[in-house]
Amino acid sequence: MSKELYNEPQAYAKIVDALLALQAGDAPKARTLLQDANKQFVTWIGNFDLGRAALAAGATTQADAAFDQCLNARRGEALSLFVDEEPTYAFIAPAFYYQGRSREALKNARFAEPYREYLRLRDMSREDPLVGEVRKLAARTTSGG
Repeated sequence: MSKELYNEPQAYAKIVDALLALQAGDAPKARTLLQDANKQFVTWIGNFDLGRAALAAGATTQADAAFDQCLNARRGEALSLFVDEEPTYAFIAPAFYYQGRSREALKNARFAEPYREYLRLRDMSREDPLVGEVRKLAARTTSGG
């Protein structure tokens, strides 16, 4: 994809490289690759992964801004992330989880709201490994400690 003529496949190639870097524990490299990918061709998944990489790299303000893009300015794109037009709404709930984490790190007074939205979407899931963690985070935040 990186050798393609058009910006879109080149950006997706950078996203894949960034995910590999993030998986290898190199969040700064992943963040840089995702910034480059988004300059080349802005995508919902590029913003989502940029938020994750920025959060892992300690750039919480950038992470929060990226998740805000995903959940507000570009939310509709989460419904169909890929060319195959298969529904991909399942990416929305994790965006709320990571937004909660970035807002918690920023000491935002309303950081529990994304956790509650995550639970609204996924609380009944028996397969979602994050539900238990998010329940604890939401309970801790609503009780003030």
